Amino acid sequence: MRRNKFIVPFLIRPNRRIYLAIKWFVTSAKKNSKKISMPDKLINEIVATLKKNPKSQSLDQKKQNESQAVLNKSNLHFRW
Repeated sequence: MRRNKFIVPFLIRPNRRIYLAIKWFVTSAKKNSKKISMPDKLINEIVATLKKNPKSQSLDQKKQNESQAVLNKSNLHFRW
């Protein structure tokens, strides 16, 4: 018997939200190939996110996460 796997969106706890935001900042700073120090890369990424700069990689990850939740909204009734 084959079972389908559904991605079910759910609310994220506040502690987890903070963790994910910091994780997205750090990963996007690591992907940055500029020849500057890591603290400067983190500052640049945080400032770009606060200014809602479209080049911010952490904002892209957040938007991708939100769009995935919207796409799978129809599977919400499977969470019980």
